[in-house]
Amino acid sequence: MRDYKKIVKSLLDHHSEEEWFEWPEQELITLLARMIQIKTIL
Repeated sequence: MRDYKKIVKSLLDHHSEEEWFEWPEQELITLLARMIQIKTIL
C-alpha cells in the first residue's frame, strides 16, 4: 500500500493540478484503472 501511495504521489508531483484538469477524462480513468491494477499486484 505504501508503494501505491508513492506511485500516486510521484504522478501528482510530475503534473501540476492545472495539467490534470486538461487531461481527457478517459485518460484519467485509464490511469486510475492502471494504478488500481498495480495496487492489486503489489
